Amino acid sequence: MDGFAATDPAGVVNAYATEQGWPLRGSAVLAFDRPELNQLRDIWLEKAAGTPIPYRSDFDARTLKPMLRNVVILEHVEDGGRWRYRIRLMGSEISRLMGEGTGRFLDECVSANTLPRWLIAYDAVMEAQVALRFLSRYEAQRVRYLTSESFIAPMLDARGNPTLLLSCAYFQSRSTERELFG
Repeated sequence: MDGFAATDPAGVVNAYATEQGWPLRGSAVLAFDRPELNQLRDIWLEKAAGTPIPYRSDFDARTLKPMLRNVVILEHVEDGGRWRYRIRLMGSEISRLMGEGTGRFLDECVSANTLPRWLIAYDAVMEAQVALRFLSRYEAQRVRYLTSESFIAPMLDARGNPTLLLSCAYFQSRSTERELFG
């Protein structure tokens, strides 16, 4: 799906997710319920230091320590003529809930039914090159009972190319999903 570079990439995601009946909502307002996500947002903005996007090298284990268990770093790569997301790092809490995925492609780790929901969020951030907040209800085999609040933001690789994504998600029971669907 194209059109994320428009002024409202979250609006594009939300309109498409609503049309598809997906339990996913995005927002450009980076005000999180989880303090760890607000902390990560602040670190990301500080590391950008007046530039649109910080470097991956700015986010070492010490910097990410308070939220490292909930972090996923993905690389947007061309593979056999198509674009895919390779998981470069998957925190232990995400691995516990989703299964270990480090070194694998996203499409090898999530079902074909739910893959488009993941891709629309990642593609929106990658194409628009902005950080976004997401709320979602998971419908994967292992986590059907959870909702999440996520921070997803672009990062530059060592060459200065915006090929990386920093994602951090915190999970809770579905009883708190009112914000997701009103």
